Amino acid sequence: AKGTALVLLIAGSLSLAFMGFAGLLSAS
Repeated sequence: AKGTALVLLIAGSLSLAFMGFAGLLSAS
């Protein structure tokens, strides 16, 4: 269960960073 939570946390932060990066690209 701990490993699953870690994977979810990493996936969440990756998607958040990707969305932020896409937002910066579309804003510029």
